[in-house]
Amino acid sequence: MTMAAKSRTRKASPALQYVAIGQIAPDGTPESLNTFDNVKDAAACAGEFVAKHQFPCAAWVETIAVRPFTKETKQ
Repeated sequence: MTMAAKSRTRKASPALQYVAIGQIAPDGTPESLNTFDNVKDAAACAGEFVAKHQFPCAAWVETIAVRPFTKETKQ
């Protein structure tokens, strides 16, 4: 009988990313404009989205946690 070795996983801390979101007109579908490491860059991207559209639109920044791959070690 063969025993499968258990693997230990280390949990890596999640990195925060900032996503600029834009939406044209109140009933439009929100779209991801870009993802940034810096919240100021994401806010600038959202601001540019609003500035270049003459139609009613909205833009905002959302924070997401990105977890890297876990590293497994075999015993």
